[in-house]
Amino acid sequence: ILSFLALGGKCKYCGSKISRQYPIVEALSGLLAALLWPSVFYLVSFFILLLIAVYDFRNKIIDTHFLYLFGAFSVLEVFYRARFVGDFISSFVIALFFYLLWRLSGGVWMGRGDANLAFFISLFLGFPKNIAMLFSAFWIGGVFGLALLAFGKKYNLKSEIPFGPFLALAMFLVWYFPGFFKELFAVIQLS
Repeated sequence: ILSFLALGGKCKYCGSKISRQYPIVEALSGLLAALLWPSVFYLVSFFILLLIAVYDFRNKIIDTHFLYLFGAFSVLEVFYRARFVGDFISSFVIALFFYLLWRLSGGVWMGRGDANLAFFISLFLGFPKNIAMLFSAFWIGGVFGLALLAFGKKYNLKSEIPFGPFLALAMFLVWYFPGFFKELFAVIQLS
């Protein structure tokens, strides 16, 4: 990060431009390490989720290798919590919601990979956190989309914006700051 700033975002030897993605991902990785250390399980889980989000942001597709690796951590987390039925049912319903958005729109509203990612994220969080994640992801995505429309010159209503990063961010926020979502959890459990 410091070398990127010191060199003005260019290679020291050839002067070619270096993508801003690198220092951003490095900063996010450092932040995750600082927030999640010493829990190696959660640190690795969220590093994999960061890889999924960055890959989706860059390529507009969810990489299945990273996805299934994260899925393995999600299954381990479910076994650790030992609340199988409610977590699997709510995760399946959330994934079905995303799948229907993809299917009914012919892939215009949502990508197929988002349904898979939503399933594993929902499984990792469990009920009712996964419902809070769902609402949060759409709120974050909506605010980001409106900001792009208002301030981004190359974006319009037909622009393709990957949803995986919003799912990942919402998951982290709901998981890391459960006190902030406490009232929403209570409302969801009463429903």
